[in-house]
Amino acid sequence: MGTGSYTFKEGQEFTVSILGVGWTQLDNTLAVDYDNSYIGYGCGFHSNGYMAVHLTATRTGIHIIDLYPLAVLGVAERGHLLRHGAAALRYHDDPGLALGYQVPTIHLAIRIVK
Repeated sequence: MGTGSYTFKEGQEFTVSILGVGWTQLDNTLAVDYDNSYIGYGCGFHSNGYMAVHLTATRTGIHIIDLYPLAVLGVAERGHLLRHGAAALRYHDDPGLALGYQVPTIHLAIRIVK
């Protein structure tokens, strides 16, 4: 998605892509909310800061997509992440934010038509 109007047909697939997510645990992963409901996350760690979230346009009308920092908790063995656990939503409660560390939040509005 670039700049401009974001109108999609119902059922159409679209991609939200971001270039330049950071390298730390807090800023390389973004939670994805669709109409204020958590639907998953995207990560740019293994792609040199590029993150792509593939979505499907559902329900006609105006919808809000929010992306914000989070930490993903996983199970590690011998230094390798074996499987992802639950996402720990961290936008407002990370101690680094209280110390002045700033991570952007992204808000998009899309229109879905028949």
